[in-house]
Amino acid sequence: MKSLQHVMVALLAGAWLAVSAPFAFADVSAQGGPIDTTTSPIKTVTVSSDTASAGTFQANSYILGVKIIATAANAVCGLFDSATLAGDSTTTMIDELREATSGETGVQMWPNPYKLTTDLSVGATNAICIVYYY
Repeated sequence: MKSLQHVMVALLAGAWLAVSAPFAFADVSAQGGPIDTTTSPIKTVTVSSDTASAGTFQANSYILGVKIIATAANAVCGLFDSATLAGDSTTTMIDELREATSGETGVQMWPNPYKLTTDLSVGATNAICIVYYY
């Protein structure tokens, strides 16, 4: 009987705490805050095959992240700070996403935008790659 009383007291105490405790929400400023959507809205460029100098990017453009939609198995989206996909020493890889199975998706958004020094090229294999930028 005593153990039943202990259980009841614990349940009542837990219920009281749940009702009386304030709710906790993440501070928006801790999440990076809003991007000025009135003058610099987030834009996207979509590619489905290897694309040198994708979109209208140039030096000092900002990339926010990338999404992959796998159209077949072993899908890859690679972002490069380069005007070409030559793969030489002047090509800087920014990020890469992979999905093993067709129909899968993945998103990589960075806590700080990536500032291009040259241009943006996208390597796409078995995937649709969506690049987020402003």
